[in-house]
Formats: sequence, structure tokens, C-alpha cells
Amino acid sequence: MKYLDEYQKFMRYKYGHHAFAIVLTLTILNMIISSAYDIQWAQTKEIESMVIMVLAVFYAIIMSIYRGAYFAKWENPIFYSIIFLSKIADSSPTSYEV
Repeated sequence: MKYLDEYQKFMRYKYGHHAFAIVLTLTILNMIISSAYDIQWAQTKEIESMVIMVLAVFYAIIMSIYRGAYFAKWENPIFYSIIFLSKIADSSPTSYEV
């Protein structure tokens, strides 16, 4: 793993903390809604918890990459994102044969 400077570590810690706050807030909100109105929006409680956690993890990953937690100040994450997305588009199947 490459050396991370203070800014990169700070950004990773910041968005990790935000993700934890999202999990905590959504879990409490889910408990309040499900106990007050007897609503279950997923098939099981485990799936509800997993959806909440996936949302928080996606938030942390996307914001960390977007704000430069994995790139140095001189690197351009938008340029690397365009290259990455173009490679994904090139490797995706264009037609389906039956």
C-alpha cells in the first residue's frame, strides 16, 4: 500500500465517521418506524440492516474517492475515473446471442 499523507488519512477518517453516523441514524429511524407503524420494508430484518449498511459503505467509498483520499494532490481522480469507465464500457458485451 502506498504511503498516505495527512490529508488523505483525514479524508478517509472523515467519511468513515460519516458512514457510521449514517448507519446509526438510519438504524434508529428504521426501529422507530417499524415499532410505531409496524412496517417492514424488506422481507426480513436482516435484509433491512444489510441495505442500510450497503448505503453507508457506498457513501464512504464514493466520497473518499471523489474527495481525493486515494489520490495525491497532483493526481486527477476525474481523469482516472474516465479511463476506468471507458475500460468498463469496452469490456461490456454489446449484443446477446441466443
